[in-house]
Amino acid sequence: MAAKRQKTPLQTAPPAEEPQRPQQTADQPAAQPHRFTIAQYAVMNALFAAFLVIQLVLVQVFVRETRGLYFFFGLLMAGFLLVSVFDYLYDRYLAPADQG
Repeated sequence: MAAKRQKTPLQTAPPAEEPQRPQQTADQPAAQPHRFTIAQYAVMNALFAAFLVIQLVLVQVFVRETRGLYFFFGLLMAGFLLVSVFDYLYDRYLAPADQG
């Protein structure tokens, strides 16, 4: 017969300590969260569009299949643009007061 293994209690890691935040004094202004400008959103969308175009070209070169690719990459581009617009509007008009 095989020897029975003794059960040992599960070892758990000690709880993680919360990081220490520097204390804010009266002479230091509160740190404002970063908000992107319209130009920064335009740059992000242009970079994402360039990335998608590169992906489209690479797929066409290596796979030589284009059926549905224009729709797929166009949908990704439109979705990213839509999320950027919603993010901009949220930051400007609906963000809680404590976020800036």
